[in-house]
Amino acid sequence: MQDQELEQHFTYIGEELTYLREDITLLKEDVSQLKEDVSYLKNGFKRLEDLLKMVFEIVKVYDTERKEIKSTLWEYDRRLINLEKA
Repeated sequence: MQDQELEQHFTYIGEELTYLREDITLLKEDVSQLKEDVSYLKNGFKRLEDLLKMVFEIVKVYDTERKEIKSTLWEYDRRLINLEKA
């Protein structure tokens, strides 16, 4: 190979390395952005989980009250039937 050809090859390799460095820099920025997005999503899921736990507790309280009311109504119905029979 002649010096001129070698110089062209080295120039091309240097340009490609520059492009690769730029790509790596962009990839690092993308990874950093993805980490931020994942962190944001984790926080969002944590808040959602906390909210769902609160909703579950509210539903559990209402379900307990509903069962107590249903039991009381059943008891009243049973007493009424006994009174009607007497």
